[in-house]
Amino acid sequence: MNEAVVEAVLARISEDRLRAAARALTGIPSPTGREAPLARYLAERLSAAGFAATAQRIDEFQANAVGRLRGIGGG
Repeated sequence: MNEAVVEAVLARISEDRLRAAARALTGIPSPTGREAPLARYLAERLSAAGFAATAQRIDEFQANAVGRLRGIGGG
C-alpha cells in the first residue's frame, strides 16, 4: 500500500473523531435481528464520505450497509 495514502488517512483520525463515531454508533439501538436503522445510518455516512453506498434491505427490521469505493485501476 502507498505509504503516503496511509499517512494521509491516519492524519485525519483523531481521538475526538473516534469518540464521536463510537457515540453515534452505540446511540442507535441495533439488537440482533433489528439492525436496519444502524445500517441506514452507516450507508448515509459512507455515502457522505464518497462511497457508492446503500442499505441492503433484508426484511422490515434487518439490513446491511454496503459501500464501494472505486479505485483508480492500479491494483
